[in-house]
Amino acid sequence: MTELLNISQFETKAAARLWVKAQWPLLNWTVLAEQMGGYWANAMADSASRLNQPVKNIHWLAYKAITGEADLSAAIALMVASTGIAASHLWLPKVQGQHLIAGQYSRTIPGAYGIAEPVDNLTNQWVGLNPLVLLIPCLAMSKTGYRLGRGKGYYDRLLAMLTQLDVKFLAIGVCPQTMVCHWPNDSWDVALHGHLSETGIQWF
Repeated sequence: MTELLNISQFETKAAARLWVKAQWPLLNWTVLAEQMGGYWANAMADSASRLNQPVKNIHWLAYKAITGEADLSAAIALMVASTGIAASHLWLPKVQGQHLIAGQYSRTIPGAYGIAEPVDNLTNQWVGLNPLVLLIPCLAMSKTGYRLGRGKGYYDRLLAMLTQLDVKFLAIGVCPQTMVCHWPNDSWDVALHGHLSETGIQWF
């Protein structure tokens, strides 16, 4: 418990979310995104090494940022330009009912909760996206790799399904280092493999 003494601790997820949202106006999200993007090449190389696959062979699930999330679109564009990753290996999530499906990282339209969602080559066949690296936006991260989301459970359900499908994947949470805090986990929470922040990539 010693390592928890220097971070904010909350009795509920709801309390943690309130605290996080109160911090948003205090952060320079443009600078944070640039700093995180600067470490993305390291995270990408580490991911390829951990999956024992060339970068080009890996499927990458990114996201379109909304309020309270770091916009990594510039880093993604640089990744494509520098590695030659095929469009068929770059994806975005789309809400379908209670689950997430994937679509190509290209054309988008406003979707659920105002998030830009893909329209091309939609698929719910996650087993075909193997191996896979997921960039997952977080409100906060814990020191043990758990993610605080917005409470809808989409990514928890996706990660649980990927595990059941025996997909080889890495899940990397994206949020500022200042948003590392502690809260009680629920039984359905799934720990992530890494945390990308403005200070670098940390693996759990």
